[in-house]
Amino acid sequence: MPSFPNGLGEIIEPNTESAALIASTLFQAGISAALWGLCAAAEYGGDLCPLDIELLVNDNDQEYAFTILTSHGLIPSIADDHDTPSPTTFANWRQSSSTHQYHDRRNLRHGAPIYEVPPAQLLDSNSQPVFIPRMFIILYSTELTGLAPLPPPASYPELLSPLVQSLSEPPYIPLSALPGVAGREEDSPTEFATCLLPTFPRLVESEMHILLQDPSPDSLEWGQHMAQLSALVHSRSCPGGLDHVPVIAAPKFHEFIKWVQLSRKGKRDYSALQRLQEDYKQHGTPVKSITSRHLTLHVPLTIQKRINLICSII
Repeated sequence: MPSFPNGLGEIIEPNTESAALIASTLFQAGISAALWGLCAAAEYGGDLCPLDIELLVNDNDQEYAFTILTSHGLIPSIADDHDTPSPTTFANWRQSSSTHQYHDRRNLRHGAPIYEVPPAQLLDSNSQPVFIPRMFIILYSTELTGLAPLPPPASYPELLSPLVQSLSEPPYIPLSALPGVAGREEDSPTEFATCLLPTFPRLVESEMHILLQDPSPDSLEWGQHMAQLSALVHSRSCPGGLDHVPVIAAPKFHEFIKWVQLSRKGKRDYSALQRLQEDYKQHGTPVKSITSRHLTLHVPLTIQKRINLICSII
């Protein structure tokens, strides 16, 4: 049975229960939230283990989410070598975050607001300290991930309406509606019912959207999202693998899927990739670029070596 902490400051694991608790806290304040990234992929059978909690909110809810989360015990994350007091307002925090650079995996989060659980000392049954890996809570904006805006909390029941589902597949469903979740929510069904999840096709499209927005295939960010795309297309929710993706994805992604398929065969045309990215930015969904000026991270690998490594994964 899942064990839900009593408060956000007691979260110690990046699991679905913890993410759903945060989403439920936001829901009670009138803010919609959904799983994203590896947290969402895990619900569809993705085999990469989340290190952090990744959630989506609408961009215009970010400031209010800051107020709610900090009032429930989470703290705004700042660079370890940035000698400033913990920010008390969202505006001050975002302004200060643009002037420094993280030196750990937070650097791969596209400038999204990042929160942390206050440090805590836990003891085992022998009164020995228990090592707790550092964990972050990342709150991405839907606008940056290519996904549709999250619906208001009052409309959640409509997502399961037969009429809505017969017209078209909604971009999100409550986590409680996912097959296999029902048996996990007996202790606290509210958290699962108030946390949304992108439907599988939309989650796959979101990863491709980010890959087509990032102009640097030699960056760790690009490699990270290619690995996340690979986890999705090799999951139980995609029985046909990469060949099945054109069936569930919008036509604007089909050429990129072909590029990935050719890359797996060693035919990696980087000029073609650049053209695809430029064309997508001109004719794809008109949303903001995820590239953040203070998160540029170059690695000592050539583009060819980096893409060879990525394509060997997928």
